[in-house]
Amino acid sequence: MKLTMDRIYLIGFYLLSIILMTRSGLHIVGYCLISGGTLALIAVATSLFHTNHSKMDLFVNKLRVVGKIMLAAVLTALLIKGIIFLSS
Repeated sequence: MKLTMDRIYLIGFYLLSIILMTRSGLHIVGYCLISGGTLALIAVATSLFHTNHSKMDLFVNKLRVVGKIMLAAVLTALLIKGIIFLSS
């Protein structure tokens, strides 16, 4: 059940990211800076407060997945903006 909820959260994050970058005034560079800075802050805070390496490994794997989702959202937004630009 937890794996299913994690996947639902990642899909929601992906869709929300695409909607923010294509429909609102948030630019792709701004999205990358905000999301990347937030992930970096979370990573630093987690590494300072946890000394258990197995928990850190799980956290790093989750962080990699979120980073991949961010990259996929940016590429999808670029593709959508390119299609909109070419069709107009």
